[in-house]
Amino acid sequence: MRTRSQDLVDKRKPQEERLANQTTTKRKKKTKALPAEDHPESVPVEKRLRCYRSKPTSAMCTRIKRAIRERLYLLAVSSTLEEPTRRTYQVFGQTGNVYTVTISRLLSCTCPDHASGNVCKHIIFILHRVLKVDSRSRLLYQRALLTNELNEIFANADAQQNAIFNDSNILAEQEVRKAYQVTTGDSNTILDTVADATVPETVVKQKTITADDDCPICCESMEDKAGDPANILFCSTSCGNNMHNNCFNQWRRMKTLMREPVTCPFCRIEWKITTDNTSSGPNVSYTADGFLNLAAHSTTTVRRSSPPPYSFNYRRYRRYYRR
Repeated sequence: MRTRSQDLVDKRKPQEERLANQTTTKRKKKTKALPAEDHPESVPVEKRLRCYRSKPTSAMCTRIKRAIRERLYLLAVSSTLEEPTRRTYQVFGQTGNVYTVTISRLLSCTCPDHASGNVCKHIIFILHRVLKVDSRSRLLYQRALLTNELNEIFANADAQQNAIFNDSNILAEQEVRKAYQVTTGDSNTILDTVADATVPETVVKQKTITADDDCPICCESMEDKAGDPANILFCSTSCGNNMHNNCFNQWRRMKTLMREPVTCPFCRIEWKITTDNTSSGPNVSYTADGFLNLAAHSTTTVRRSSPPPYSFNYRRYRRYYRR
């Protein structure tokens, strides 16, 4: 005899089988693959290499003002076809130091301020005054740029290239650019291709060395080295008198350390670089940090007297002297 419990079990079996079949069908519908044409194509989104800054800090506003106000100039620019979104600029700083600024997806500069993790005034100078980025643009204080932003910036700058390279407020003095090219051998230096025809070129000839001629610096005879142009140097700017090359290098180094203009030991005229007097080399120096300094060839450089107003040392300096 069948019991009541057995009857209940028999009634539940069809219901459980029906539910199991429905669950299997639903699962199959969920896992059913879509056709290939129904898949939306994924568009890769470029990621900025540094965090985006929505607004500038007070220190950044100070750097922007300094980049616009201070005497910063362009020496050279270089780019390659392999990397169209990367360009390198040589910047002549206010104190005469030469810094290398790279504009690419990740902005960089060789100055100490950028080494501290900041967007320095040299980068802002290149972006605003050379590449013509608007002073109110948020791109001025970004540490990294996107490819489409770089393409737009470079395209706008290329359209104004002739005006930029002929602007005396952007380019360094011609003598500074020549000294940079002679010192570094950089073929990308921006030089004036058209000479000024209104100014007549005067050529100073070297005087003949006799037995009575002595070096004005060491007071020794120069007759034994008269035929060696590597050891004998002459003033090609004014007087044409001769001197020892090594002696003049010491004379020039001392003048540079004393922050005085380098002059000829004979006529006291300021020493200039000419194409006929290449044995002397340009009047350059290197700082303790290893930066090339061309202040001796410029009339616009100034001496740094205090730390920048946005630096920690400046705030500590102000706090100390207020006591």
